[in-house]
Amino acid sequence: MHPFGNTFLPCLTLSLQSPEALAENYKARGNEAFGRGLYVDAEQLYSSALEVAGDQLPQRAVYLANRAAARLHLARYADAVDDCTAALEVDGNYAKARTHREERLVETLSY
Repeated sequence: MHPFGNTFLPCLTLSLQSPEALAENYKARGNEAFGRGLYVDAEQLYSSALEVAGDQLPQRAVYLANRAAARLHLARYADAVDDCTAALEVDGNYAKARTHREERLVETLSY
């Protein structure tokens, strides 16, 4: 069984929510997966949050930074840097994205 249980019923319930609520739900599930060390699942859930959020939600910066953190654990350093850069384009003052990006660039250059 998948760690998040039956995937059909949550999707049915989630589809009735606003895009903002749906994106936040995906983010919360991504945070749970991340906390459990399920980085592939976390990356997919943060990507779903971004997909639902579109370009309109200011929370995009958070979803991008969270996905960058998941990608770091998957050793996808260039993708993590890209996500941090995109987060900074959404919110140039988002310190978490700036810090993550700087750390990822250092790690990337170390390899």
